[in-house]
Amino acid sequence: MFKQSTFLRFFATTTLLSVLGAVAVASEFATAQNTPENAQPSEPMQNNIRPRLLLPEIPPSDVVEYIVLPPGAKITGRLGLPAAQLVDIPAELAQEIAVWVPPKNIEPLQPDAIGTEFISVVRYKGSGHTVYVSTARFTPGAAKLKHTFGKEDKLTDGTTVGFTVSCESMTPAQHEAGYACWPGTDTPNRVVFMRGNKIITIASDLPIDQVKSLATSASLK
Repeated sequence: MFKQSTFLRFFATTTLLSVLGAVAVASEFATAQNTPENAQPSEPMQNNIRPRLLLPEIPPSDVVEYIVLPPGAKITGRLGLPAAQLVDIPAELAQEIAVWVPPKNIEPLQPDAIGTEFISVVRYKGSGHTVYVSTARFTPGAAKLKHTFGKEDKLTDGTTVGFTVSCESMTPAQHEAGYACWPGTDTPNRVVFMRGNKIITIASDLPIDQVKSLATSASLK
């Protein structure tokens, strides 16, 4: 097994968590290059030449309060904005549905901050698994950057997505293929894509192929 530092360098760029909840979280990942540590890049790393991997983190249950919903409850995001949710969630993954919506009075990030602002996070639990569906948007400063959401792929409906897998279980073949990964989290397998100016993230402990399948049923409602 490769050491994690062999195939991933992790840089947390912004983590703003408060007693009121997560205002925003943005993380930047850079896959280690197959070059010596002291090698110089062949082109200047300026003007955002290399896309940044900018992903909303998922606020954990021990930091923010998820409210368990009754069956059929309507889910609305912060300030009345649409909240992404799964339309065709399998019954075995919907034994408990909960939601976290940032309070209206949370102070927004500065316009030049590099980060994302949450609109909602819906949590599905069942059969020993957890699925998060988050809705977020870039700050103006982050929206100006060239960014990527991970290893590029397409859903069955043609939507272009980026995905990440677990650092701890990443294989050498995945590393060679340029996969990005999340270290030390219970829901590392993630599919991320845009709907208009909204960032939709599906995160779970389920295998990445199952997470991609779930992503096809994610809808802003």
